[in-house]
Amino acid sequence: MPRCAACESTLEPACFSKGQLRKGDAKRCAACIASAPQPADKVGPVDEVGTSSSPAALLPFEMAGRVLLAVRQGIGVRTALYDKRLAVPPQLLSTVTAIVSEVLKHLEPLCAALAKVDGPWEAEAARCLAAVLTHEMVVRGRAVKGGAKHALARAVWERRLGLEGALALNRPALGETKAAALPRYVRVNAVKASLEEILAALPSARPDPVIPYLLRLPPKTSLHGHALVEAGKIILQDRASCLPALALSPPPGATVVDACAAPGNKTTHLASMVGGLACRLGGTILAFERNKRRADTLRSMLERAGTGGIVRVCEADFRTAAVDMPPFDRATHILVDPSCSGSGGAGGHTGLRQEDGHIGKRAADDAAQEVASREDAAYWDRIRSLAELQQALVLKALSFPSAVAVVYSTCSIHQLENEDVVKAVLAAAPPGWRLARCLPQWPTRGLAEVAHGDLCVRAGEADETHGFFVARFERSGEGLAPPLPPDGSNLAQKRSIKRARESGGRVRTACGADEPLRKQRNTKARVEAPRARHGVAD
Repeated sequence: MPRCAACESTLEPACFSKGQLRKGDAKRCAACIASAPQPADKVGPVDEVGTSSSPAALLPFEMAGRVLLAVRQGIGVRTALYDKRLAVPPQLLSTVTAIVSEVLKHLEPLCAALAKVDGPWEAEAARCLAAVLTHEMVVRGRAVKGGAKHALARAVWERRLGLEGALALNRPALGETKAAALPRYVRVNAVKASLEEILAALPSARPDPVIPYLLRLPPKTSLHGHALVEAGKIILQDRASCLPALALSPPPGATVVDACAAPGNKTTHLASMVGGLACRLGGTILAFERNKRRADTLRSMLERAGTGGIVRVCEADFRTAAVDMPPFDRATHILVDPSCSGSGGAGGHTGLRQEDGHIGKRAADDAAQEVASREDAAYWDRIRSLAELQQALVLKALSFPSAVAVVYSTCSIHQLENEDVVKAVLAAAPPGWRLARCLPQWPTRGLAEVAHGDLCVRAGEADETHGFFVARFERSGEGLAPPLPPDGSNLAQKRSIKRARESGGRVRTACGADEPLRKQRNTKARVEAPRARHGVAD
């Protein structure tokens, strides 16, 4: 594998131009070349429809290609975006996320077109980057500025007419017309602002008829950099993404666990429910995130939303939590929104068919079918692996002694990750747990052919949002642990306090980290969350 002399990274050959590959040890990758100053009058053929020739514009597409490759190798989208090995620059994270999200929506027709047109994209890494570039230059009709210096970008540009002809057969599969008509949604952050205040500031906003504090704006409304967003008074969040917290609906003052918290939209939504402006009781959200970089992103989100006093970040794997130790032994409501295939990004139910008991995308022609059959086995192996992880996380949530409600959600449309996971969880659930009817006011239900499908919720284009799935588990009196007495009076906490005093004022907590012992106003000692990594932090 060639090595870049500038960034010292080992990369695919497609990341270098032919001229750079001939330079031996002195070669530089396209990303490093893009970051170097270029003459303003040097415009290549890939820039002909653009107005600028800044090569730095290539970097987001390079990063998106790497993330897409990782996703196709079985890594979750969120995990890939924050993977240190991929090194997506923080300032490009939102841009790369948007590119990957759009390409994943149309990946099958893009791969079908690339299969029909000869080009230097036989390798998997080159095909992923070619799909990103084809989406930008052919589907969106935009220039990739600085692409004249990139071998693969030039190849896509030179074959753009052939790719456009191949994609013309698959236009219905691209689903762009309906997606463009979706409203723009923002959620009022009840921790910082009132609904009336935001409605007065956004005259074009209209309240959502189902989800409280959610506002609809005209399609393509841009609020990035808006003063209300920067102040944390409104949060850019899709309608479907608000369903999990609404389905859980913890009461004010509750102790809630968010099992997979980053980047934090659902976490801040839960925080507004248990400790918003209208709440007199101060609830607590225990937010788990095992990835250091994603945990930092979560903390930034919480700081902007003003929920630092409500949410405590637990930088650890949710599956390792000691459920019988404070503060987790008091958690009554748990949200499990784990990594998934992200297949709901295209809007849900359009262009789908039932195949081998799973929902799969329709192959538009023979070339698409050939590509799908070649990659089908690896794709479904990844889905099955994700489903096993999702099942393990939900069963862990059901083991919390004081839990009375657990909500499971994905942004997937696949039955394997949705109804099938629910079925497996019900078969292995502890006594007392049952599947409750989730969000009765929501019109779109789960798959009718599944016995418990009507109890679950799905979302899609018919709901003017993206593909989503939500299920709610509830526990009756059977199997429910007795109510815990106030802090400091149960046996487990007394023992923790005793150990803390014997060890000089520090206690070993549920996540396995030491922390100092503090005092409450009523002078009773309690165990606070740890500040160390792998522990719950303020």
